[in-house]
Amino acid sequence: MDAKDFASADVMVLGVLAAGMGSGRETLAYTMSSIEKFGVKGDWFRDPSHRRFFEAATAVWREQRVLDPFHIKKRYEADDGQGFVSLFEELMESGAIDVHIDHYLNALKQKAIYGKVHKMTAEWLAEMTPDNIGIQIEDFAKRLHDYQETLADSDSGLKRLSDYLENSIAKKKKLHEERFVNHNWEYLDGLPWPWHCMNEIFAGLKPGLHVVAALASQGKSTMAADLSVFWNSRGIKHGIVCIDMAGEQYADRYPSIMERVSLAKINFGGSADDIAKYERGYQRAAKLNNVWITEEDGVKTIEYLCYRGVKTLGWQAVIIDYLQLVTLEEQGQMPEYTRVQRATQAVKRIAKRLKIPIICLAQLSRAFEKELREGKYAEPGLDSIGDSAEIARAAFTITTLYYDIDVRKYWKETPPTQLAFGDRNDKAVKYGIVGRETAEQMEARRSGQMSLAKSFRPMWVEVLKNQQGGHGKLPFVMYPGYFLFRPGNIEGEDVEVTFGGKQKKLPVGKFEQLCDDWTYTEQDWWLEMTNAMPQRGCKLMGETYAEMRQRMAKERAAHPEVKHFVREYAENGREVVGWHIEN
Repeated sequence: MDAKDFASADVMVLGVLAAGMGSGRETLAYTMSSIEKFGVKGDWFRDPSHRRFFEAATAVWREQRVLDPFHIKKRYEADDGQGFVSLFEELMESGAIDVHIDHYLNALKQKAIYGKVHKMTAEWLAEMTPDNIGIQIEDFAKRLHDYQETLADSDSGLKRLSDYLENSIAKKKKLHEERFVNHNWEYLDGLPWPWHCMNEIFAGLKPGLHVVAALASQGKSTMAADLSVFWNSRGIKHGIVCIDMAGEQYADRYPSIMERVSLAKINFGGSADDIAKYERGYQRAAKLNNVWITEEDGVKTIEYLCYRGVKTLGWQAVIIDYLQLVTLEEQGQMPEYTRVQRATQAVKRIAKRLKIPIICLAQLSRAFEKELREGKYAEPGLDSIGDSAEIARAAFTITTLYYDIDVRKYWKETPPTQLAFGDRNDKAVKYGIVGRETAEQMEARRSGQMSLAKSFRPMWVEVLKNQQGGHGKLPFVMYPGYFLFRPGNIEGEDVEVTFGGKQKKLPVGKFEQLCDDWTYTEQDWWLEMTNAMPQRGCKLMGETYAEMRQRMAKERAAHPEVKHFVREYAENGREVVGWHIEN
């Protein structure tokens, strides 16, 4: 845009209005809709006569849906305006063309913002003192952000297919090169989940609103914390909007996940070893420095922080915990349904404008919870998300989490001790007593395993909506005290079991074996030994078994501090003749 366009923008916009008075209603309707879309206001015009003309013309249009010089002149002069005829002649001679209205409006918006920012800066410098500099800078940044957002929307909103072509083709070529030329089967067009089974469904988290919904205390915050820890470890910068709890409480989960330390035990009063692990995990997480946490809940403030995070801090994603708690500045006595609807629309706009994925946690509805309390076995659907149907409509993807109720009841009677890890198992290896324990030692170890295993939760993670990917239902095991989500074996078999005095076929095999995990910690040697995690990784789509073994060897070599359970086989390669623990 050249200086001439910038200087004459107000005259050209009004010139289109003046020239439009002799054209058809359809042309005027398009011009007025463009003015409304750009949000033009009277104070965008510096010249008082231009401001009066614009306000008179828009008022006449709202009342009569037509424009004519007589009615505009009458309203213009009612506001003590002089010189209407000479102004009208000037506008008619401007040479403005109605098909260029979007270009003129774009120039007018930039001209108006330039004047407002110039004035705001002068006032800010005049008001700033050494005592209030911090508050003034924060206030200036927020106000400047509003103008930046206005400028970001300065185009007409119309794009041709050719505008998308170059970027889209480049992405597809990059995907082909990484996967089929470089054999990098982990590469995704989007941000990754920690678990390969989820990545196969999503093929990468794309920009947009992604909803993870569950009942209270059924794993949505745990899944989000695991995702954040994973991104932090992979150098993916992101923000956490922590509305449901204090930021400090959320941050406490990072060392628990990274070092396999029970947060409940730490909060009660952990051992010296537990405290040392907790401190080590916190220091590791903080050193990576890829997470920012805020407790703000207002949608306007969230928008400002997201914009600042993406533009200045390099955020690639945002997690909001949780969506139904986001507030509006003007909500007043607004019904809950309407508030959640508008908050959802606002968050979706933020994701689209900043071109990042925003993962929003959400509560399932009270109606669904009531069905479960009444003993009805139900799986949540799109209509089970609480407070607003707008969430289901607006979301790019929707994932629900829920317990497998029957397997959980079975586990209360027969806990899956093979999935347990902890201090007693570490001591068993440290003193070399596994395999030659005394009865007392075995009982002490099994007691610890039993206590931990009773807390495990068999979870289904079901992708119900995905606008650019697949759908699916995956088994996971949640370790509540450790805030861990670990994927089960989707190929596991249903098993005939007895519990509660009855026989029933349950998908126990899907939950009692872990098939894929991204973390490496000392306690997992026990899961390898009990065959609860027969292999740490899984074969990726398109990957050969040789490539998988090579990738797993590389990952294991990157964690020399972690113990591994190694079976010793006979010459035939099938019979196990011994075992040992190695680093």
